[in-house]
Amino acid sequence: MYSSCMNQEKGIYYYTTYGNPEVHAVDMHKTDLDGKELTSYKLQKDLQFHFDN
Repeated sequence: MYSSCMNQEKGIYYYTTYGNPEVHAVDMHKTDLDGKELTSYKLQKDLQFHFDN
């Protein structure tokens, strides 16, 4: 199972994957949407832990 959503005001696409429940984001303003080549990003498989203290 995965989930995704888009912040249309900021142009940011957020998603999670089955293997990694962390929220990932793609800033569409930093992507060449008019390019002739398909844009792809490496799938982040490893869950990372962030310590708050």
